[in-house]
Parts: sequence; C-alpha cells; structure tokens
Amino acid sequence: GGDFNHFSLIKKLDRLIDKTNEVNFIYEYSDGNTKTIQRQKSFLDFLFQDDYSKLKKLIISRPEELVILKSEIMNILTQADLFYDYQGGFKQTAFGNLLIEELFNYKNFRGSSFCRELMINVGFENVTCPYCNDNSVRITNISSDDDEDTILRAYFDLDHFFSKSQNPFFAISFYNLIPSCHDCNSLEKSDLIFNLETHIHPYSKSFNENYTFKINPDSIIH
Repeated sequence: GGDFNHFSLIKKLDRLIDKTNEVNFIYEYSDGNTKTIQRQKSFLDFLFQDDYSKLKKLIISRPEELVILKSEIMNILTQADLFYDYQGGFKQTAFGNLLIEELFNYKNFRGSSFCRELMINVGFENVTCPYCNDNSVRITNISSDDDEDTILRAYFDLDHFFSKSQNPFFAISFYNLIPSCHDCNSLEKSDLIFNLETHIHPYSKSFNENYTFKINPDSIIH
C-alpha cells in the first residue's frame, strides 16, 4: 500500500483483505462456507495483484472495458456471493454490502466535494438528463454573502448504468455514473438491468447516432 492516504481505495482494500482473516468473517459474510470465503478472498486478491491494477481499472475503465472486467470477476465470484432476488428486485448479501460500505463507498463519494469538483471539471455544470432529455441536471452555487468559501450543491442524481445492487464493484466507477434527473433514476430505472446490448450508454453513444428525425414538408404546408 506504500504511503497512500488512510482513506484511499488501496488502503481500504488492504484492510478488507486483513478482515477476511478474522475468525468471525466466514460466519458474518460467507455463511460459514469455506468455498464461499475462498472465492471472496480470490476476488480481493484479484484486485490486489499487479500493484492493484484491476482495482484501478474498476474506477477509470470505459463501459466496454467494464464489461470485460465484470466477466473476469464473475469467473471468480458467483451472483449468490453478491445479491439475491428480493420482493421483485435485488438485495445485496452481507459480502456485497461489505464491498459497498468498506471499499466502493458510493455514499461517501457522492457527498464529497471531490465528486462535485469532478462533475464540474467534466462539464456537468448545466446539462440535460441524458435519459429523458427533458429535466435539467445542474451544479448550483448556494453560497451566501457571509460564506468565506464557495459552497456548491449538485442538483442531480448519479445513476448507476450497471446497477450497484448487482455490481457493487462498479459503485464508484466513473463511467458507470450517469448524471440524471431524479425521475429517471429513482422512478423509471431503479434496479432495472441495463447492458450495452439493450440500452444506449450515454458515455459510449449519443441518441443522435441511433435515431434520426425527419419532417415531412407536406404536413407543414397543409
């Protein structure tokens, strides 16, 4: 782990690997199953190997590369290691939830100033939701005259194109986070299964690349 920050992903992974060696881990996160805990350890070792190269790729890879990474991961883990069907949707296992809380912590990332600054740097200060092309998503200055520092608030949801309930390892992958309106993210998409074969990924293709509109001049004249 070198001299990385205590809160860095690399340090978090190191601590999680150490945690798998604790006596109670197998009972709390592996259902007491030795084969399950071996798969979990193999997955974390997969992220650790080659100077954490796969961990880094999970964060910065483009959508097509994320699909390849998922294939590699699911050759190590099983779906049952991460989630199960629950009331018409999906619910994470204790291990899946552990990945979200202690390694790929989306909640902390979403509430950080780094997240807002990142979205500003890539040009999301005032754009339209890529799903509905109707509602705006924007970053607004909410500072008052008394504030010494600029305070910004991101007025948009970050949709996980590949749902984080089924893919906790993609919870903070940049190209899996789509700035969108609340209606599309929470009411329309929710935990629906999206993939590159069935849906347009906003970072890979634009709507205009797939559809064109033509106006019949006769309808205007009449």
